[in-house]
Amino acid sequence: MTGKEYRFLVMGEQVVGVLHRVPANVVGDGIHTIEQLVHEKNKDPLRGKGYKTPLEKIQLGEVEEMFLKNHAMGWNDIPHSGVVIYLRENSNISTGGDSIDFTDEMPNSYKELAIQSAKAAGATICGVDMMIDSLEEEATDTNYSIIEINFNPAIHIHCYPHIGKNRKANEKILDLLFG
Repeated sequence: MTGKEYRFLVMGEQVVGVLHRVPANVVGDGIHTIEQLVHEKNKDPLRGKGYKTPLEKIQLGEVEEMFLKNHAMGWNDIPHSGVVIYLRENSNISTGGDSIDFTDEMPNSYKELAIQSAKAAGATICGVDMMIDSLEEEATDTNYSIIEINFNPAIHIHCYPHIGKNRKANEKILDLLFG
């Protein structure tokens, strides 16, 4: 599958929010090591441990170290200014990934596909994960893939994205459930 990964939060007949999930990463400044950049990024109050915050701290573990090594880098390397250094392949928020709100930029054809997918799965509330080649094009039979329908969609990540606006999913779920 090609493209970028997006999480569509579907509630009833509506897409409440769309996030692009980016693997754990840091952006070089030409001065600090990758390890120092991770420590700095982890100071964000939205980052914590154990799902008590909307974003998880980036780990300095074996998986991240192996990923860097596979890309001929290490914790003490100093990336050039503006260079993005990825620390994992997966884009899960639970492993230090970033959530970027794309609700307003997402073409309606993809939102409709997410709603149809939720209906096909019999879900009133779910996350539909989709790989999309380009947001410049409406959905066709060949430019997207649905990779997962998640029945525990992490509603909080749509309320506190790393970048973007709060989609108030918490309020919308109460409206859906209780009118």
